[in-house]
Amino acid sequence: MRDENGMRARQKTWNRSELLVVFRLYCRTPFGRLHHRNPEIIELARLIGRTPSAVSMKACNFASLDPQLKLETSAP
Repeated sequence: MRDENGMRARQKTWNRSELLVVFRLYCRTPFGRLHHRNPEIIELARLIGRTPSAVSMKACNFASLDPQLKLETSAP
């Protein structure tokens, strides 16, 4: 990400409340809908001052830690 002067912008650290609302969204959203074009992700991003891509990436980070999802994706 670049700022208005073309300099690389500093990444904003996720705070606890942001993580909790993204985790809640993750818990109620099917894995295939965790993308930056999902209207719920777009709205949440707007509310917390993040980009839809950042929110979807964080939700996918939660998915990578989900043991149930790992079981479902590794089943034959």
